[in-house]
Amino acid sequence: GQGSDKLAWFWRVNNRKQDQTDTWMDEFYRVNWLKAKARWNRWEEELSLVQHEMGWTVSWFKYQEEKWQL
Repeated sequence: GQGSDKLAWFWRVNNRKQDQTDTWMDEFYRVNWLKAKARWNRWEEELSLVQHEMGWTVSWFKYQEEKWQL
């Protein structure tokens, strides 16, 4: 998993020629952004699933309650 939202200091150091580093860093940031977006999408999906599961659970207990009251 991703332990931190901040990049480590060594990823931000420019040791090469400026044009090479810019291209490499642009690609690095693009990949990092895509990973973060995928992580966000997974969490949104997980939230939706948990909310539906909780709704089903409450409905099941209500159904069981009605059975016991008969």
